[in-house]
Amino acid sequence: MSDQLLLVLRVCLLALVYLVFLRVVRAVWVELRAEQRLTVGVGSGARSRPPVAAPAPPPTRPAP
Repeated sequence: MSDQLLLVLRVCLLALVYLVFLRVVRAVWVELRAEQRLTVGVGSGARSRPPVAAPAPPPTRPAP
């Protein structure tokens, strides 16, 4: 193979490695930000109370 072709292949491989690395870093960044958003409301009491169910509607009688 020629030296120029090997250089082009080497640069393409290096670019591919960098793209994979950046995708992994971005995925970790998104996960950390999502986890941070969930933990922000804990101190304010929003997450400390159990969820309250809405009251059930009164039962209806069938029409005669």
